[in-house]
Amino acid sequence: RERTLKERTEQETVMSQFVFIICFLGLVVSAWAKPKFCKEADFENSEKMCCHGTIIPRPFGPKDNHKCCGTRAFRNDLQMCCNGVVSRPVIGRDEDHECCENEAFDSTTHMCCNGKVSKRPKKTKAGNAKCCSTEPFDNSDMMCCKGAIVARPADTNAWNHMCCGQKSFNVMTHQCKAKEVNLRTEPIRMSFQRIRKN
Repeated sequence: RERTLKERTEQETVMSQFVFIICFLGLVVSAWAKPKFCKEADFENSEKMCCHGTIIPRPFGPKDNHKCCGTRAFRNDLQMCCNGVVSRPVIGRDEDHECCENEAFDSTTHMCCNGKVSKRPKKTKAGNAKCCSTEPFDNSDMMCCKGAIVARPADTNAWNHMCCGQKSFNVMTHQCKAKEVNLRTEPIRMSFQRIRKN
């Protein structure tokens, strides 16, 4: 039978929509399949990536975690990039991970002292962990004197603690002369200028 004008119009509308969908999907597929370029060289984005002008294989795992570290690829959920070097996997929370030169570490268990990663002193309160050259120490009961970690004097007032070479002493009871610690022969004169805490 002869189609009515309404039927022909509806069929043409359906065909137009179908053609539009096919064209749209073709554009999406074309865009997805379009090769990526690294400088002037093209590469397959699903298997390789471009890092600073160098085409390299992608790491395993989800593509969203693939990042560049200089001209190397790494997974940012398992590794860290420290000054252009991919560091070994770090255990712990991401927010606790830090870099020490080219090495990654967990700041809750370790600390960076002048480029060297070392374990934090045991049972150290927050803020008491300090560095003496490349070695960590607990500032509550130890001092750093000329690169040497030494015990604090028995006096609990840290304002009275000073260094004499690589020795510690209580400025209220002792004095330093020629890098030697001796008992005071006369009381110390008090001053409004406070002694800097070591």
